[in-house]
Formats: sequence, structure tokens, C-alpha cells
Amino acid sequence: MWGDTPLPRTHLGPGRFQASRHLPSMVTDYDPRAGVTETTYSAGLPQPDVEGYTYEYPVYSWGGTEDPTYSYVGHTTADISEYPYYPYEPLGAPLRSRNDRVLIGQRLVKKNLADQSSSSSSYTPNYATDSSNNGGRRYITNFPSTGNVYEDYVTRYPDLDAAYTNYLNTQDSSVVDFWEEPGVRHGVGGMSGWGGGPMSKAQFGHAHWLNNGKTEGRIF
Repeated sequence: MWGDTPLPRTHLGPGRFQASRHLPSMVTDYDPRAGVTETTYSAGLPQPDVEGYTYEYPVYSWGGTEDPTYSYVGHTTADISEYPYYPYEPLGAPLRSRNDRVLIGQRLVKKNLADQSSSSSSYTPNYATDSSNNGGRRYITNFPSTGNVYEDYVTRYPDLDAAYTNYLNTQDSSVVDFWEEPGVRHGVGGMSGWGGGPMSKAQFGHAHWLNNGKTEGRIF
């Protein structure tokens, strides 16, 4: 009970708590962010390190006026800047989004063995040429695996990796484009009811393999 003189239970109610003389008063124009100068924000308090695991951010899609809810798109990202971040699910439409996608909360994700032994940015790629049609294609022989065969398929081939990066930079959520059409047609990775938004790397790889890579004779 706050205050110096307890009130009987029958006197409890809105506005009936007494201010305590032991609590300091707070100025009316108090600004909790006064003096804060950083312009990038994290998921909050530092999280404890868990051996063999890493923190990633679930990707959600906003359904718009026809379906004003958030739906988990089926994958996470380690890059908190990939989409606007929210520690909790926003009430209503997000104030900030990209292609109607946002990051909400975080999850503890188990690392794969390749990530634990080396990072993708610390290795020197070794190249070879496959026996696919049109004279063969250059591919990387020693990239760290993500554990997802379709993501690895894109990473293995520099031309596919570059195509996926270009796709992300030019993607238009209002249309089903050249890269998305085979994914929708084959229904890969939940794309049979595709509602727009950029494909994940795994979806991109899966669609390309079924539509092109298999007949081209690429390594899978």
C-alpha cells in the first residue's frame, strides 16, 4: 500500500491511492529519451549468449484492410534492419513497413555446424565449373552451408546469388513477377496462395531448381 496511512479495503478504488513521501516527485516535462543520441535501435536489453544458438527475428506480413492481421511468413532473419523492427505485435497497421513486412520479437535459433565453425563472411571461396548445358557454370565448392538445400543451391552459384539480390532490389509486391511465377505454379514453400512480398532465398532457390536448374543440369 502506498502512503503513510493505510486505507481500509472499502476505500480502495480509482484515485484513492495516496502519494508516498518516500518516492521522489517527477517533473511534468520529463523526457525519458533526453540526451539519447543513437539513431539505430536493437531488440532491447542484451540477450544472454547460448552456446550453439543465435537470436533471429521472425518475419511477419501485414494483411492490409482486407485481412488486418499479422501472419508469420515462415522464416526468420539475422538482420534486424531487413524490415522495420517491433518488439511486440503492433496494434493495427504498422507505422513503418517494407512491402507490408515487419520483424516482430525474436527467437533463439539453433546454429548449424557450418555456422559454428566459420562464418560465411570469413571464408575464401574456391571455384569450379560444373557440366551443365551451355558450356558449364562456375560454382563455389566450399561455402558454409545453411542447412537448407535450396538456400545452399542459390549460394553455390554466383549467378543465382546475384540474380536473387537483384530480385530483392526490384521486387514489386503488386505483381507476380518472372521469378515468382514458377514458385506460385509449383506451390513451393507455401507460395500456392502467394500474397505478394519478396520470396525468401529458399523459395527462390526451390522455384529456380524446379523450373530451370534441373533441366540445365546444375548441381543440387
